[in-house]
This record gives sequence, C-alpha cells and structure tokens, in this order.
Amino acid sequence: MDTRSKRNKFKVAFLPHRVSTLPAAGDLKGLRELVRRDQRSIASAWRYAKQVSGGRRAIGWGLPALRADRLWRPLLETLGYVLAIGGFAAGLVSWRVLVLFLLCTVATGMLVSMAAVILRELAEFQGSDPVELAGTFFSAIPENLGYRQLRNLWLIAGLWDKGD
Repeated sequence: MDTRSKRNKFKVAFLPHRVSTLPAAGDLKGLRELVRRDQRSIASAWRYAKQVSGGRRAIGWGLPALRADRLWRPLLETLGYVLAIGGFAAGLVSWRVLVLFLLCTVATGMLVSMAAVILRELAEFQGSDPVELAGTFFSAIPENLGYRQLRNLWLIAGLWDKGD
C-alpha cells in the first residue's frame, strides 16, 4: 500500500555530510575520464527523461539547468573565444575588447568557483580558515586560465560520446 494513501506525514532531513564521493583524479587523463562519464550520464538522463513520470521537468529545472551548464555554456564560451581571437586576427576586434572578453570569462569563472567554495564552507558548519580560503581563491586563477577552456572542449565532446 502506498504511504501517501495512508496520509502519513514524513520529514526529510538534509545533512551536510558526504554520502558518496568519487576518488579524485590523479592526472589529466583521469580528470578527462570523469568529465566524460558525467557527460554520458547526463546525456543518458536527457534521452530517457520522457519515460519518467513528469518528463524532463520531473525534478524541476534540474535537467534543463544541467543542459544549459553542460552544453550551452561551454559551446557559447568556446564560440566566444574563437570569434574574439579570430576577430582580433582579422583586425575586426581591438586588443582592448579581446582582453576585456578574456578578463570577463576568467572573472566569471573565478566567481563561480569561489561561490561553490563559499557554499561548501557554509554547509559544513565549520569555521573558515582565511589562509585556506585565500589559497583556494588564488588556485581559481590557473583553473580559469586553461583548465576551464580544456574542460569546455571535453564537455562539448562528451555529449556525443557513447563510451568506449
């Protein structure tokens, strides 16, 4: 018998504890494999979402938001890089606009990275170490000056990846 038909009231408590975590990648190849695996899972969820009661909106904006973050954002950002650099090479874009575009993408990436760190800090209910937060902030700079662009290419390719 369904518990809803009994009209039982249940509470769900969310605890800020890790339930399951994947081991961190040891090298760039392992990191790429993690991104590919995630992309395959998201693509699979999108393909089979019609079979779920409620369809693609069954979990609210979850799947559409993942599609925006894992497909549209990397595509548009990569296209922006190509157009900005190509426009600069063709003389259509000034070096100031090129630098502004690059700084905006790096600053936005750092903002997103630090927002995730701050949310984690708030969720763990522990005191923050200013030195550790500063180290995390400065590690976000190289993350957004090469790794983010490489990850964008992995994300784009991973949506059409069917596995090995």
